[in-house]
Amino acid sequence: MRLWTGFSRQRMRQVVRSYTQNRSESDPRCEPGPPPAALRKMLKNVLLRRELTAAAGLCHVLNLIPEARSSNVRSIFTNVANGERVCRALEVYQKLVPHGQLTLEQLMVLVLALVEGTDWALERCANCRRGLLIDPLSLEHRICHECRESTRRIAPARASLDPKAVVAIPEDTASQDEASRQQSLF
Repeated sequence: MRLWTGFSRQRMRQVVRSYTQNRSESDPRCEPGPPPAALRKMLKNVLLRRELTAAAGLCHVLNLIPEARSSNVRSIFTNVANGERVCRALEVYQKLVPHGQLTLEQLMVLVLALVEGTDWALERCANCRRGLLIDPLSLEHRICHECRESTRRIAPARASLDPKAVVAIPEDTASQDEASRQQSLF
């Protein structure tokens, strides 16, 4: 928040304290502790990864993510006007996904990562065209979780030449890849 508003640490503490004392029950509450800083860490949580992917798609539709990438995004993109646009995107997201857990701080980290475009990008699945959050330098196939699962189940059945073969996927393999795969939001 300090980055987007230009507030000092002391001023930020005062704003949070005032907000906490004067907020109504319907207002979002401030989470204690440091805000999230790295998108990679957030993407390890499967449910949060789904929400971040959906929010990234929404930000793209709302033209919050500019086409031109900028390496000095923190000085150009982070201002009060763009912060308000991020807040509006979160409000729309919360209306579309009422039980979502995505916070404003998490969305801000996501938006900054996508605007910088060096470590993360929004792409489409090569098979079904669903949105994916990917590392643009990765050599991994750009395939969503559903397509990967269907490929995984079909390939062994074809190899056996028995069309009615039941394919069992070892549990340890499935759980091992769970955090690294794109999950469905709905």
